[in-house]
Amino acid sequence: MSIETVRVNITIPIAVKEFISEYARSTHRNMSTVMSEAIQDLARRVEAQELDRQLELAYRAMGDQLQAEVAEWDPASAKPWDRVYSDESAKRQPNRRASRTKRAVQKSGKGVDGGNQTR
Repeated sequence: MSIETVRVNITIPIAVKEFISEYARSTHRNMSTVMSEAIQDLARRVEAQELDRQLELAYRAMGDQLQAEVAEWDPASAKPWDRVYSDESAKRQPNRRASRTKRAVQKSGKGVDGGNQTR
């Protein structure tokens, strides 16, 4: 089975032509084969990037639906970062160790350095 081909005239910088020519010579191929393979590789990468873009859009569209399903099956893991990192929860939970240490120092009448506190 032979691939149908067509002759195309293009204009490229001299340095690019010299690179393609040298590469083709070093790999024992002709310039047409090297350029054709390079363009086919570019086409595959462009197609893969487009597929990635479409998948990202689909996942974003499904995000809310998936989040609702997760919440329905496991409410504890629906949005754990909301509970853990919210500013309000940090304000409601004081640092108990620091409070106990402060009260103990106040009762003893000594400062952090062991000396007497002045009141």
